[in-house]
Formats: sequence, C-alpha cells, structure tokens
Amino acid sequence: MGVSAPPPAASSAQPAPAAGPAVAAAGPGIGIAALPPPEQSFASAGIIIHFQYAVTNTGDQTLTGVTLRNSLAGITFAFCEMRTLAPGASTDCVAPYTTTQADVTAGGVTNVATAVGTPPAGPAVLSLPVSVTVPALAAPAVALIKGTLQERFTRAGQSIRYLYGVFNTGNATLTDITVHDPHPGLGPVRCAESLAPGRLGFCFADYTTTQADVAAGKITDTAKVTATPPTGPAVSSLPSTATIPLASPLLVPPNQRPRQVRPRFVFIPVPIPVTWSDR
Repeated sequence: MGVSAPPPAASSAQPAPAAGPAVAAAGPGIGIAALPPPEQSFASAGIIIHFQYAVTNTGDQTLTGVTLRNSLAGITFAFCEMRTLAPGASTDCVAPYTTTQADVTAGGVTNVATAVGTPPAGPAVLSLPVSVTVPALAAPAVALIKGTLQERFTRAGQSIRYLYGVFNTGNATLTDITVHDPHPGLGPVRCAESLAPGRLGFCFADYTTTQADVAAGKITDTAKVTATPPTGPAVSSLPSTATIPLASPLLVPPNQRPRQVRPRFVFIPVPIPVTWSDR
C-alpha cells in the first residue's frame, strides 16, 4: 500500500499576523524615530543637548553593534542601551552635543541621525535619516559707556577724542554697530563691523572745541548705540553722557613763589617669606 502525502494544513493554521511597521517581511532592517530631547532650547554656548532616538530592528535577523551615525561633528559618541537587537526589539540611544556660539548665532542646531546595525551575514544595514532641531533663544543686548582721552580742555580749537565703549551684553553676535551722537561739530564715528557676545569694542570720534564751549565752562555730550542681531529687530543701549570741564587757570599772587609740594610716599607692608635653618 502506498503512502500518500498529508493534505495541506492551511485550514487548521492561523493566518500569519500582518507585518507592522516595526518588523519587515524578510531580510535585515533597522528603523529610527526621534524622541524629544530634554533640552527644548538653549541660550548660550556650552549647553549639553542630549539628542535621543528609539532604534528598532525592523527585519527578521538579529542585529549587533547597534549605534548611531550623526551629522554634527561635535557629537563624538552615541550610547545605546542595547547593542544587540532581536527582530522586533527596540532600544533607546542618546547622542550628547555641546552647543557653540556659532549655534547661537545660527538660531539653533540640527542633527541628522541614522541608525546602523550588523546582521549575521552581509554588510551593515542603515535606517532612513531623521532630523532633530533644537532652537536657540536669542537674547541680544548692547550697552554703551562714553568717555574721552582728555580730562579737561583749555581753549577753543582744541582737539578732543571721544571714546565709546560698546559692550555686547547679550548672547548673539551683533553687526551694524552704530553710535548715535547728535553733538554739533562731531566728526564721523568709527566702529568695528561686528562684536561677539561678552566682548567689548571701542568706537572713536574727534571733536574740536569752540568758543561757546569755553564760555559754557564745560562740554556735555550724550550718545547711544544700536546694533543688529542675526535675527529680529535692532537693539539699542541706554544713553551715556560724558562731561569735559574747562581747566581752571592757576592764579599766583604777585611777588609770591608757587608753593612747592613735597612728594609723599606711602609705605605698604609686604610679607616677606622667611626660611628657618637649624644650622
């Protein structure tokens, strides 16, 4: 008696579950999804942003050496909780990055990450890239301190040089630095083209005193500065005022010699190290 082949068991077997987005039909595969970083924004350089991702084995083969490839040159390493993923398994990965002033100036930082894993045979597989952007909170500000190289003036026709100390007190690089000084007769104000955050720059302008200044006994001048950040409207400083008095002439009565003033010395005690010896 011959033995016949068993009938197909299609009627008794449960239909295979539909493949979801996490598991591919056949072959190795890997996927990545971006997770919101804990740092939703930053306002200065030196802030560590933790780019976070969920990596999933979307194929039917175990993957080893699971890691991330990142577009930011400042990301030197990425950490994944599991480096080996069975089919359908997922792990969280994090890539820390330290912000720079260029990121603040650019208004944010963007990282493009790709997940990578190696199947038992064949080359490594890559996911589609995913992009995450963390914005920079711009806080531009500028301050002005006005002064002169001369403490006093003595006559009309004397040249006075004004100094404008411009201080970038915000977190964004400033350009188009412009001093607004309405003093009549003031020459052009010369400033630097740009000023980085936390830096102090100087602008210069020359002025020639007049007889009206001598009659007034002083020169009082008020100015302010404006500058342009990378984004948003220009910023302006509070006004700053500089006053230069007219030097008072030294009057000496007739037949009287000017009193000589002896120099005074101030002694400041300075500790002197002493080395003791038993010899």
